[in-house]
Amino acid sequence: MAPPLGGGSGGDGDGVSVESSWRLLCDGELHAAKLALEAVIQARPDDLQARVLLVDACLELGGEPGSLEEAAEVARRAYDSSIKTGSEQAACAVAAAVSLGSLARQPQLPQEVKQQHRLEAISLLRTVADEATAGRAYALVHYNLGVLLAETAQPDAAMAHARLALGAAASGGAAKASASVLPRGGDGGGDSGEGAGARQQLATLCLVLCSLLMTTRQQHAAALKLLSAAPAVEHSSADASGVEPLHLCEVLLARTQARLLADHASDAGGAMARLARLKKRCIAAVAGGERAHTQAELRAFVWQDLALMCAQAGDHANARVCVVEALRLTPWDARAHVAVGRVHEAAGAAAA
Repeated sequence: MAPPLGGGSGGDGDGVSVESSWRLLCDGELHAAKLALEAVIQARPDDLQARVLLVDACLELGGEPGSLEEAAEVARRAYDSSIKTGSEQAACAVAAAVSLGSLARQPQLPQEVKQQHRLEAISLLRTVADEATAGRAYALVHYNLGVLLAETAQPDAAMAHARLALGAAASGGAAKASASVLPRGGDGGGDSGEGAGARQQLATLCLVLCSLLMTTRQQHAAALKLLSAAPAVEHSSADASGVEPLHLCEVLLARTQARLLADHASDAGGAMARLARLKKRCIAAVAGGERAHTQAELRAFVWQDLALMCAQAGDHANARVCVVEALRLTPWDARAHVAVGRVHEAAGAAAA
């Protein structure tokens, strides 16, 4: 997450500023950051940086009831304001699209409502796609278009936008990506960082998106080769507790590599080793505080994958250990319960 720039960093009469709010957000003080940003917006309703950061705070608090809906509403208002002022329109469109995409990933919503959210998000991004011709805005608009188009079963269009985003991110045009560029909700968590770190994280997300789209064309070997080009994730954004949180991009990268190795390269050992390295990272990255919810989701995904891979390999004892840990982390998540069922099914078939 890049620090706020320009006039939006000034304080109001009580000394609250976008800069201090951003620091709270980086430190994982999510509720305090949210309150501070609301104070800034009350004092300066046209401060678009504050509104975009408030969207970030609401997304980070996505596990709390109503947070995603609030993020979408704040982002819509920010986008409407950006049209009137003619500034920050791409950033506000991205924030709105990410919020709407996060809402659309909530499993309890009817399919028609999910589709409405995604179509609204795509429409917003297409409105600014021609205006964002280079740099950070270009990469973020096209990355998020790629994600949303993939989710609406338009793989060819999604690949075109993913490639545009990857080219911009890899060239350094997205050096100061905001946390609001990232998909939230179903895959929980987020990335933060400045300069090279943020550029690497966005480039990794683009690589993962491209590789997943390649698998829909049965280009599995090429997808695996593409992922090998992913940059190493920089671990330099510990929160106030001193704990370096998991990054969404590193979890997605490792899980995608492991699945390709196991399912299409006949390398179950390599897949298990890749997940085992990520498991060590998960153990080291256990974080408390207000980011605990999204961090728990990321760790649960890793334990689920390990459980299923162990079950497939006939290691039923370790499969049970892994799935119990996944269920402990996210007892509310249907995917964890599906993993439990598959582990028990595999053990029962082996005993029969």
